[in-house]
Amino acid sequence: MPEQTPKTPQQMSSKSLFEKALRTVLRPIAKAMIAHGVPLSTGLSILKEVLVDVASQDTADGKPPSDSRITAITGVHRKDVKAIRERDEQTPPEAKPSVIGNVVGRWLGSSQYQTPDGLPAPLPRTRQPDGAPSFADIVREVSTDIRPASVLEAMSAQRLIEIREASDEVVLRTQAYIPTGDRSDLYDFWGKNLRDHVLAATHNVTAEGGAPVFFERAVFYHQLTDKSVAQLDADARAAGMAVLQNLNKSASTLQEHDRSAADAKHRFRFGMFFYTEPETDVSKSEDENDTAKDRASGND
Repeated sequence: MPEQTPKTPQQMSSKSLFEKALRTVLRPIAKAMIAHGVPLSTGLSILKEVLVDVASQDTADGKPPSDSRITAITGVHRKDVKAIRERDEQTPPEAKPSVIGNVVGRWLGSSQYQTPDGLPAPLPRTRQPDGAPSFADIVREVSTDIRPASVLEAMSAQRLIEIREASDEVVLRTQAYIPTGDRSDLYDFWGKNLRDHVLAATHNVTAEGGAPVFFERAVFYHQLTDKSVAQLDADARAAGMAVLQNLNKSASTLQEHDRSAADAKHRFRFGMFFYTEPETDVSKSEDENDTAKDRASGND
């Protein structure tokens, strides 16, 4: 039997192209699972639950899909579908976003908590009789479920703030919230940042008929020295932080204006990352076509 010539990307179906790309995406997920001691059985159980959950949201005809339909489109056994859907009805709602992260974001982004030159201002620890902005006010804006004193203690433990005892003021010591001691926040950001990036990319490859796509761009190069990569990392951090801080200020201002509007029902997430590693046979194989592509790629 004659040997078959491998198909070119142009000859492959969308399903085949997706399956090939999925292997690439799943490699770091597999690495994370191994690092955390998550076996295949647990991974498959989680995948089943997510497939059923996503398929359950398909209400194209105005009503939830039946267990049989979910089985047909996901391959999950009907008995498992039924058990998962019944369990999901008893699952508590998702926890609220990080209070500390939102406090830092408001402090950096809202003009009422800034100095005239746009820097985060030192704030009184407690609410002021004259209504002047305070640390307690930021916390109350973010959440009414937690005491400002508790947030103050947590932020102080993470060295995000400095407390000036003489003036009873609180000073922000960071330009962004990067979880360190709180592993729940660390994993929360890991999941949600990756989720939204994948959602944007998935929309872009499934959009049809000239539908608008999300902005998604990447710059990538090979054959670089350690010194060059370190320089690029520093450049990316400086440029990235400037973009994030400007966007945070804009979003905070718009939120203050929009929050009482009837159609203020949208959320967004804008993220950046920088990754580097020594080239391996696997990475060279996955990226073998990069040299033939634009150095800045993606969708917008």
